[in-house]
Amino acid sequence: MDELQDTLNAILSDPKQMEELTQMASSLMGGGGETPPELSGVLKSLNAPPSDTQRLLTAMEPFLKPGRREKLSRAVRIARLAAVAEQALKEQEGEP
Repeated sequence: MDELQDTLNAILSDPKQMEELTQMASSLMGGGGETPPELSGVLKSLNAPPSDTQRLLTAMEPFLKPGRREKLSRAVRIARLAAVAEQALKEQEGEP
């Protein structure tokens, strides 16, 4: 499970890999290699800068015990994935 999270985080944090992934998804859906418009909001949320809360939590990491550091890091990653999932759900339902 941790390997999957690490892989997802590596993809989410690298805009070049995200672009390649969206191009592959587009070609699989029959597109011409361009990013499908319905993914644009999701891509924006992926590349959005961290919120103030996320920056605060990340700044606290060096002061925590290693076990808590890992839990905090995982919680921040989950929160980011949840925001992306929320944006994808909104777009699927037709909301801006």
